[in-house]
Amino acid sequence: QERRRRGGTSNTCGIVGLAKALELAVAHQEETHRRTKEMRDRLLTSIHQTMPDHVRVNSPTQEDHCVSNIVNLCFFDHEGKGFDGEMLLLNLDIEGICVSNGSACTSGAVEPSHVLKGLGLRDDLAKSSIRISFSRHNTLEEVDYLTDKLPGVVQRMLAKSMS
Repeated sequence: QERRRRGGTSNTCGIVGLAKALELAVAHQEETHRRTKEMRDRLLTSIHQTMPDHVRVNSPTQEDHCVSNIVNLCFFDHEGKGFDGEMLLLNLDIEGICVSNGSACTSGAVEPSHVLKGLGLRDDLAKSSIRISFSRHNTLEEVDYLTDKLPGVVQRMLAKSMS
């Protein structure tokens, strides 16, 4: 404003809204952490029980080294080759499951995530990785739905990789 010399009018409504959002986030922080940790733990337990030979957890899982609301997984066939990440996303989407591929800083990129490659993953495994995020708005029922549908999706992907 004014030939780029003054900042102009402050967005008072935006400032008040941000303050309220921060207030609510802090008020629910402990509960959100507890709930998202429970969801993450339920997901990881199910994965380890139902398909340990075709999934690798890329995210840290030790309590003092991880966040409770994000899990990054890669999927691979009997020979250890990563699934086609786009087909994996499509199959999950068909089941009504919304996830992202790669890491948060490379979402939608064609190239494999430099973050996942930095963790030592080969290109095919980095491209077969998905990121599952939980919030305080998610439910354990949604996690159960995911853990119910995910093995079938993996089986379809395995069948496709063998043909």
